[in-house]
Amino acid sequence: MKLDLQFTAEKLRSFFGDTVNQIAGQTQFVQRRSKLDGLKFLQIVVFGFIENPKGSLNHLAQVSLDLGLEITPQGIDERINEHSVMFLKEMFNQALETFKNDQPLPLEVLQQFKAINILDSSVKTLPDNMAEEYPGCGGDGPQASMKVQLMFEFLCGNLKEVVLQPGRTPDQAYRDYLQLIEMGTLTIVDLGYFSMDAFGNIAGQGAYFLSRYLYDTRVYTPDGEKIDLLSTLQSTTANSIDLDVHLSTKQRLRCRLVAVRASQEVANHRRQKARRSAQRQGRTPSKAYLALMG
Repeated sequence: MKLDLQFTAEKLRSFFGDTVNQIAGQTQFVQRRSKLDGLKFLQIVVFGFIENPKGSLNHLAQVSLDLGLEITPQGIDERINEHSVMFLKEMFNQALETFKNDQPLPLEVLQQFKAINILDSSVKTLPDNMAEEYPGCGGDGPQASMKVQLMFEFLCGNLKEVVLQPGRTPDQAYRDYLQLIEMGTLTIVDLGYFSMDAFGNIAGQGAYFLSRYLYDTRVYTPDGEKIDLLSTLQSTTANSIDLDVHLSTKQRLRCRLVAVRASQEVANHRRQKARRSAQRQGRTPSKAYLALMG
């Protein structure tokens, strides 16, 4: 379905009002009167790349013409600079505030938390000439790539933070999200973000975290006795286990450890995946590591 440019352009104007051109002036994207003001540039970029995510300058010039503004591809190119980048960044932040929802999901079990933050990342390959600003992992991977760190607040359905990083940056090194943690919130992360320091920071703010267990992390009873996790799991006949434990840190972190027995099919799939990953890195997974995948 082709985008109705005139209809959506008017919607964009009504959403942001005079804020668009105010931000265009503050970021110095607009420094004198011009037909290509902040609102028009925003419309061209947004609608142009909705229609064609790989659109060229020629495509953007055609979108501009459809919106009633005649400008050459070179004219658009001249306006793409550090000021336009800052302008679009500020408009994105403005959009996050404008479209924020304040009504939480009506599920009682979730409302014990003030917010439920889901943190994850995605990597986008970029042209090689962007490797200096956004270096990729190199080797067999792309020379340039961008990692997008995203925090989504599940309870109300809002984007909370979007951060752009070089593609080679490990998730574990990303800590900006800790500034957004509030008392009584739950933050859910995958194994790439496992960090005892980060979890300790969350707990220290009266908040909660949920993560998979990182193999070889030391686990203790509340009395300080070391737990052999594999033996403990293998010795139970129950399909699940729920323990109050402390994880190893300089100041041990109190946690709740939950394990659920997997089906043989699921366990075998996990082990096959683990062996392939280890093989790519030139190592062999231990028997204990593979056993815990059950």
